[in-house]
Amino acid sequence: MKKLFPLIIIMLTMLVNAQNLPCERLFANYPAPKVSFTSLDQTITSSMSVDGQSAETVMRQVIDYTNRRLYQENSFGSISNIMRYQAGTATMSMKVGDRLMDVPMPEGQDTSSFESLFDQGIVQGLPTSPTVVSCDGQQSYAGLLSGEQATITTEAPGVGTIISRVIFDASGKPLGAVSTAMGMDMLMVFEEMTLDDQNVPVHIKLSMYQLTGEEANLLSITTTDTTSYNQPVDESLFAE
Repeated sequence: MKKLFPLIIIMLTMLVNAQNLPCERLFANYPAPKVSFTSLDQTITSSMSVDGQSAETVMRQVIDYTNRRLYQENSFGSISNIMRYQAGTATMSMKVGDRLMDVPMPEGQDTSSFESLFDQGIVQGLPTSPTVVSCDGQQSYAGLLSGEQATITTEAPGVGTIISRVIFDASGKPLGAVSTAMGMDMLMVFEEMTLDDQNVPVHIKLSMYQLTGEEANLLSITTTDTTSYNQPVDESLFAE
């Protein structure tokens, strides 16, 4: 979950308004929020499949953009891991039932990577400054994703230049994308997307696959629901 979620966010960041090529019309209806974010409260449910075994996690994530703070609570049944990032420092605790205890951060965890979450360019997978490099016509992947394709590049904080092939249906609806990350071709399919009156995606469900030729291996199904945004942050979440 901890490795795949940032990857999902990075892949989502590659779907945006295009520039100066005929296929830019495909991006006209892609969700671009009409607001800037000061805070975001989300619930992210992920079902992961590893070697034929599946596991589900539920994470509440609160991002305080104004004060550059992050709260994440991952729940696995009756056990929860709580991570807080504030003032440039990350701390972790574990909750078992009603018992709460401090635990060390995982060895080798690069807490500076949390800083990228405060970049407005990757809020809810809505990136900035993409470049369309080609209009590729009709394409199909593993029988899961087919439609008109546009290839774009974008700069992801802490990662660098990412190349993505975005697929749209005939009406211009984005269906998903294929990207290369960590040496693998990753295929992402949008199953559901709901926008509010500010064009903010308040509900997204997507499936993530590892793509090898015309074979696709399901890695995860992730649903992100935005409970609220631009509301006062609950200060008790950051009290240690």
